[in-house]
Amino acid sequence: MKKLLAILLLLASSATLAYHVTVTYSSSAVPTTGNIVTFGAGGVLGDAGYAADDPTFDTVTMTEQAKTSHGVGAIVANKCTAVEYGDGTIHQTVLTFTLTGDDDIDLADGDHGTGVKVYDFPDGRILVLGVTINGSVAHNGAFNASDDDHFYMSMGTAIGADDNSLTGTEADLIPSVTLDTASGATTPLDVHSELAASAHFDGTSTAVDVYVNVAVEATDNSGATTYALTGTATITWINLGDY
Repeated sequence: MKKLLAILLLLASSATLAYHVTVTYSSSAVPTTGNIVTFGAGGVLGDAGYAADDPTFDTVTMTEQAKTSHGVGAIVANKCTAVEYGDGTIHQTVLTFTLTGDDDIDLADGDHGTGVKVYDFPDGRILVLGVTINGSVAHNGAFNASDDDHFYMSMGTAIGADDNSLTGTEADLIPSVTLDTASGATTPLDVHSELAASAHFDGTSTAVDVYVNVAVEATDNSGATTYALTGTATITWINLGDY
């Protein structure tokens, strides 16, 4: 028996899925080229020295989730990075936010809501199975010291309006999260939340966007405010088709 840590490439139409696997093979040698396990004409393990009906895998142990470049969306440059996972039907997009420095979210003095686009789904009707956010937001502390010194964050398919709150399409991916600034303290605050139920979005005419949104009530804001978000959001989704 011989164990080989390899990358198994499966080609299905235009999709390319990269797997990290542990292969247990009953032969004394495993047909590989570098770290790529090769297949014979019959779809079994083989190369030029192995016939297509040679012994197949005894066991295959997946050691990493499959990554894909097929049918994925697009990030907005400098706002986040993305790792795309999928099996050809179900996608999972892990966004890592880089909304800091020149790319943070800014609210001018007197403004009370805005947002920034971070991702575009591909064209089609998108079924979002779930969304979670595991983030941390730092702010500049320009808040009044009162019982209501807080702001809101959400993720939605529309940009946050200048209206003191985040509702509807401004918060249809991650609902509005209330973050207490503790009388202006600038300590980073955890942003942990989730989409409560799966949801359909129509991107057949215009692709569905993903925004990170911020809002603050008028009485809480004592000047221009900045919000620097790091961490990740994980979106699990299916493209049901386009027309």
